Amino acid sequence: MFVLFFFPTIAYKCPQHTLSYYRNHLVKSFMDTKPSSLISVKCKPYHSGRAVIMGDAAHAMVPFYGQGMNAGFLDCLMFHELMDQYNDNFDLVLPAFTKMMQPNGEAIVDLAAYNYIEMRHLVNTWSYYFRKKMDNFLYRLMPNSWVPRYTMVTFTLTPYSKCIEHRDWQDKMLTRAAWIGGTTIVAMALCAVLPLAQMEDYLEHSTRIGRTFSRVVRGTKSHLGYSQFFLRHAWRYSD
Repeated sequence: MFVLFFFPTIAYKCPQHTLSYYRNHLVKSFMDTKPSSLISVKCKPYHSGRAVIMGDAAHAMVPFYGQGMNAGFLDCLMFHELMDQYNDNFDLVLPAFTKMMQPNGEAIVDLAAYNYIEMRHLVNTWSYYFRKKMDNFLYRLMPNSWVPRYTMVTFTLTPYSKCIEHRDWQDKMLTRAAWIGGTTIVAMALCAVLPLAQMEDYLEHSTRIGRTFSRVVRGTKSHLGYSQFFLRHAWRYSD
């Protein structure tokens, strides 16, 4: 059927009985088969006795990240490395394989399911577009520290569970940076409108947000300290 639709020249040169088979069997089978549900598999452990499961048997996933085959290849690679590390001792290799790969299996299953939501509607939101631009900018600025999630998952050997942890860390850093920037802007605006003494007295008795503004207004030292904290932890993560 694939040949008939996409390579008509080749199909034309095929024997008549081959074309007849395509028309009478494959096309009919395709049209009569009902769509199947997409499933995900999470299980633990990956071994029992001296038997082990890999690939879709251990972590079948929806196809929205395109990582099903890669995840199976990664299982094989890690198993091979563990075999070398433990000198082919299966009593040590199999438990180590489960301990290493089971969290990654669950992680890529979750990533694949989330990517469906992202492709379904998040790509049309301004926040997704802004985050994409921000990730690319920081990636060019700090390629060893700030790697976008899709790049980590698709183009590196970073364990899938670490990709999720790194993304969570990035979210925290951006949230902290946005909070610092927002409080600084508001504090500067208040400085321009209110006398400093009156503003500090007001903020001193206000909410937690007000107290944060007050600390920022009292001097730039605190603000610089937060900035240094952000940059120091960003570079430290690359280690």
